[in-house]
This record gives sequence, C-alpha cells and structure tokens, in this order.
Amino acid sequence: MTFSPRAIEAAARAISPALIRERFECDPNTGIVIWKPRPRSDFPYNYTFKRWNTMFSGKAAGWANDEGYLHTKVNGRIVKLHRVAWCIYHGDWPKGEVDHVNGNRTDNRMVNLRDASHSENGKNRGIAKNNVSGYSGVLWHPKRQKWTAQIRENKKNLTLGTFTS
Repeated sequence: MTFSPRAIEAAARAISPALIRERFECDPNTGIVIWKPRPRSDFPYNYTFKRWNTMFSGKAAGWANDEGYLHTKVNGRIVKLHRVAWCIYHGDWPKGEVDHVNGNRTDNRMVNLRDASHSENGKNRGIAKNNVSGYSGVLWHPKRQKWTAQIRENKKNLTLGTFTS
C-alpha cells in the first residue's frame, strides 16, 4: 500500500511533539533516530512490553521506502524520520517541508535539515535522467539546433536565451 506524502505529513502533525521526544532520541552528529525504552503502561501485557523493549529499545528506528526516505510508525501512523529528527531538534513540527541540504535522503543530521517551502525544496533537486546538456536549465532545441537556457521562478519559465554552444 502506498501513501501520499501529504497524507503521511498530515498524520505526523496529529502526533504531538511531546510524544515524539518521549519515544525517540536523535544524535545530531549522525542523524540516527533511536527508539527509547517504553514504559509498561504503553502495553496491554507484560509479555508485549518485554518483547518490544528487547527488540526495539536502543536500536535505530525506521525503514527505507522506494524513494529512499526513512520512515517509522508511531501509534500506527507512518511518519518520515527526517520530520521526527526535526521535531526532536527543534521541539515542534516544521512549518513547511524538511529539505535534505546535501540531497542524501537518509542523512538526518541537524546541519543537513532545513525547513523549506515546496519551491525551495525543489531547487536543489538533481539533474533529470534525460538531461543531455549536463546542466540544470539548459535544453537542446532540436528544430533550431541550438541550446536554450531557462529558469523557473514563481511558477513561470523564463527563457534566458538561445545559444550555439
């Protein structure tokens, strides 16, 4: 089953930052999110309490999805680990999207995360696989047999010019 990013983020916002800080810790130097031991009151049976703490307490939380982002479950809801790390570092959920500055989706160190708008987050996206120029914003125009340079600002494409090389 696949969940939309907006559905995952809405589910995460329904979880209190206090609960996140109660359940997890995160090393700001490595970005690894670790499960904290959970109290007996979180479990209906002594067996499940002991089993959960033996299996998860003190260990790295999460799994990687198809896009390479790390996720975990909190109270049955899927939450992105970079958002959990942000919440631990700052004490609250981010206002926008959490952007990985270096582009590594598993690097949740504090210095690598920033609160960004959707357009800001897209600006450090890598070059598309079908890009023949090797440069962002430079396209080959087959009819003119020339290169076209363009940028996108405020949802509009702006052409900078057409060039032979």
